[in-house]
Amino acid sequence: MAAISVLMPVRDCSLYLPEAIDSLLAQTFEDFEVLIYDDGSIDETRSIIASYAKRDSRILPIFGRQGRGIVHALNHLLEKATGQYVARMDGDDRSLPSRLEAQIRLARELSAKAIVFGASECIDESGNSLGFSASPDSDFMFHLAYRNPFIHPTLFMNRLMLKKYGYRNLPFAE
Repeated sequence: MAAISVLMPVRDCSLYLPEAIDSLLAQTFEDFEVLIYDDGSIDETRSIIASYAKRDSRILPIFGRQGRGIVHALNHLLEKATGQYVARMDGDDRSLPSRLEAQIRLARELSAKAIVFGASECIDESGNSLGFSASPDSDFMFHLAYRNPFIHPTLFMNRLMLKKYGYRNLPFAE
Protein backbone atom coordinates (compact mmCIF):
# COMPACT_ATOMS: atom_id res chain seq x y z
CA MET A 1 0.00 0.00 0.00
CA ALA A 2 1.41 3.36 -1.06
CA ALA A 3 0.99 6.62 0.82
CA ILE A 4 -0.23 8.37 -2.35
CA SER A 5 -2.19 7.11 -5.33
CA VAL A 6 -1.82 9.27 -8.42
CA LEU A 7 -4.88 8.94 -10.67
CA MET A 8 -4.20 9.53 -14.37
CA PRO A 9 -6.95 9.01 -16.94
CA VAL A 10 -5.58 9.19 -20.50
CA ARG A 11 -6.63 8.86 -24.11
CA ASP A 12 -4.48 9.43 -27.19
CA CYS A 13 -1.81 11.48 -25.43
CA SER A 14 1.35 9.72 -26.59
CA LEU A 15 2.97 13.03 -27.45
CA TYR A 16 3.03 14.24 -23.83
CA LEU A 17 2.65 11.10 -21.71
CA PRO A 18 6.37 10.26 -21.31
CA GLU A 19 7.04 13.71 -19.83
CA ALA A 20 4.06 13.37 -17.50
CA ILE A 21 5.18 9.97 -16.21
CA ASP A 22 8.84 11.04 -15.98
CA SER A 23 7.84 14.04 -13.86
CA LEU A 24 6.17 11.67 -11.41
CA LEU A 25 9.06 9.23 -11.33
CA ALA A 26 11.38 12.15 -10.51
CA GLN A 27 9.47 13.05 -7.33
CA THR A 28 11.44 13.64 -4.12
CA PHE A 29 8.69 11.72 -2.26
CA GLU A 30 8.79 8.13 -3.51
CA ASP A 31 6.02 6.25 -1.66
CA PHE A 32 3.35 6.45 -4.36
CA GLU A 33 1.63 4.47 -7.08
CA VAL A 34 0.53 5.79 -10.46
CA LEU A 35 -2.72 4.28 -11.70
CA ILE A 36 -3.14 5.02 -15.39
CA TYR A 37 -6.48 4.28 -17.06
CA ASP A 38 -6.29 4.26 -20.85
CA ASP A 39 -9.71 4.96 -22.35
CA GLY A 40 -9.16 3.10 -25.62
CA SER A 41 -6.31 5.06 -27.18
CA ILE A 42 -5.60 4.51 -30.87
CA ASP A 43 -2.15 6.12 -30.84
CA GLU A 44 0.97 4.83 -29.03
CA THR A 45 -0.38 5.64 -25.54
CA ARG A 46 -0.94 2.00 -24.56
CA SER A 47 2.55 0.88 -25.53
CA ILE A 48 4.08 3.83 -23.64
CA ILE A 49 2.14 2.90 -20.51
CA ALA A 50 3.12 -0.78 -20.84
CA SER A 51 6.78 0.17 -21.30
CA TYR A 52 6.83 2.28 -18.13
CA ALA A 53 4.96 -0.41 -16.17
CA LYS A 54 7.66 -2.94 -17.06
CA ARG A 55 10.39 -0.60 -15.79
CA ASP A 56 8.75 0.66 -12.59
CA SER A 57 6.37 -1.35 -10.40
CA ARG A 58 4.71 1.87 -9.18
CA ILE A 59 3.08 2.27 -12.62
CA LEU A 60 -0.19 0.32 -12.65
CA PRO A 61 -1.87 0.26 -16.08
CA ILE A 62 -5.56 -0.31 -16.67
CA PHE A 63 -6.64 -0.67 -20.28
CA GLY A 64 -10.31 0.13 -20.80
CA ARG A 65 -12.63 0.20 -23.77
CA GLN A 66 -12.80 3.34 -25.86
CA GLY A 67 -15.25 6.06 -25.03
CA ARG A 68 -16.16 5.36 -21.41
CA GLY A 69 -15.10 8.90 -20.49
CA ILE A 70 -13.07 10.63 -17.80
CA VAL A 71 -15.63 10.23 -15.00
CA HIS A 72 -15.80 6.46 -15.53
CA ALA A 73 -11.99 6.31 -15.67
CA LEU A 74 -11.55 8.36 -12.48
CA ASN A 75 -14.07 6.31 -10.51
CA HIS A 76 -12.46 3.07 -11.73
CA LEU A 77 -9.02 4.36 -10.70
CA LEU A 78 -10.37 5.48 -7.34
CA GLU A 79 -11.68 1.96 -6.68
CA LYS A 80 -8.22 0.50 -7.40
CA ALA A 81 -6.28 3.14 -5.42
CA THR A 82 -4.64 2.04 -2.16
CA GLY A 83 -2.99 5.25 -0.94
CA GLN A 84 -4.19 7.26 2.00
CA TYR A 85 -4.10 10.27 -0.32
CA VAL A 86 -5.02 10.78 -3.95
CA ALA A 87 -3.25 13.13 -6.34
CA ARG A 88 -4.64 13.99 -9.77
CA MET A 89 -2.71 14.24 -12.97
CA ASP A 90 -3.52 14.12 -16.66
CA GLY A 91 -1.42 12.66 -19.46
CA ASP A 92 -0.40 16.10 -20.67
CA ASP A 93 0.59 17.50 -17.24
CA ARG A 94 3.95 17.75 -15.53
CA SER A 95 4.61 17.90 -11.81
CA LEU A 96 7.44 19.74 -10.16
CA PRO A 97 9.84 17.32 -8.40
CA SER A 98 8.71 18.31 -4.89
CA ARG A 99 4.96 18.36 -5.62
CA LEU A 100 3.98 15.17 -3.78
CA GLU A 101 6.34 15.84 -0.88
CA ALA A 102 4.94 19.35 -0.34
CA GLN A 103 1.32 18.27 -0.72
CA ILE A 104 1.46 15.31 1.65
CA ARG A 105 3.24 17.42 4.25
CA LEU A 106 0.57 20.13 4.01
CA ALA A 107 -2.31 17.63 4.04
CA ARG A 108 -0.94 15.95 7.15
CA GLU A 109 -0.54 19.31 8.87
CA LEU A 110 -4.07 20.50 8.05
CA SER A 111 -6.36 17.51 8.66
CA ALA A 112 -7.58 14.23 7.28
CA LYS A 113 -10.34 16.09 5.41
CA ALA A 114 -8.07 18.60 3.72
CA ILE A 115 -8.06 19.24 0.00
CA VAL A 116 -4.73 20.63 -1.09
CA PHE A 117 -4.53 22.50 -4.38
CA GLY A 118 -2.69 25.36 -5.94
CA ALA A 119 -1.70 27.32 -9.00
CA SER A 120 -0.27 25.92 -12.20
CA GLU A 121 1.90 27.15 -15.03
CA CYS A 122 0.45 26.67 -18.51
CA ILE A 123 2.96 25.78 -21.22
CA ASP A 124 2.77 25.28 -24.96
CA GLU A 125 3.87 22.22 -26.97
CA SER A 126 7.50 23.39 -26.81
CA GLY A 127 7.49 23.92 -23.04
CA ASN A 128 7.33 27.71 -23.24
CA SER A 129 5.41 29.41 -20.45
CA LEU A 130 2.00 30.84 -21.33
CA GLY A 131 1.47 32.20 -17.82
CA PHE A 132 0.11 31.01 -14.52
CA SER A 133 -3.37 29.95 -13.48
CA ALA A 134 -4.03 31.28 -10.03
CA SER A 135 -5.42 29.15 -7.27
CA PRO A 136 -8.73 30.24 -5.70
CA ASP A 137 -8.51 33.32 -3.54
CA SER A 138 -10.65 34.75 -0.76
CA ASP A 139 -13.70 34.54 -3.04
CA PHE A 140 -13.41 30.77 -3.05
CA MET A 141 -17.01 30.07 -2.00
CA PHE A 142 -18.32 32.44 -4.67
CA HIS A 143 -16.26 30.69 -7.34
CA LEU A 144 -17.35 27.27 -6.08
CA ALA A 145 -21.00 28.16 -6.77
CA TYR A 146 -20.40 29.11 -10.41
CA ARG A 147 -17.40 27.21 -11.71
CA ASN A 148 -14.83 24.65 -10.76
CA PRO A 149 -12.23 26.67 -8.82
CA PHE A 150 -9.76 23.78 -8.65
CA ILE A 151 -6.94 23.26 -11.10
CA HIS A 152 -7.27 19.51 -11.55
CA PRO A 153 -3.57 18.58 -11.85
CA THR A 154 -2.88 20.30 -8.52
CA LEU A 155 -5.54 18.42 -6.52
CA PHE A 156 -4.47 16.27 -3.58
CA MET A 157 -6.93 14.86 -1.06
CA ASN A 158 -7.82 12.11 1.36
CA ARG A 159 -8.80 9.00 -0.64
CA LEU A 160 -11.60 7.89 1.70
CA MET A 161 -13.18 11.34 1.63
CA LEU A 162 -13.06 11.40 -2.17
CA LYS A 163 -14.35 7.82 -2.38
CA LYS A 164 -17.36 8.80 -0.28
CA TYR A 165 -18.50 11.23 -2.99
CA GLY A 166 -16.75 9.93 -6.11
CA TYR A 167 -16.55 11.67 -9.45
CA ARG A 168 -19.70 12.76 -11.31
CA ASN A 169 -20.50 14.41 -14.61
CA LEU A 170 -21.27 18.06 -13.92
CA PRO A 171 -21.74 20.88 -16.42
CA PHE A 172 -18.40 22.48 -15.59
CA ALA A 173 -16.33 19.79 -13.90
CA GLU A 174 -15.96 16.18 -12.87
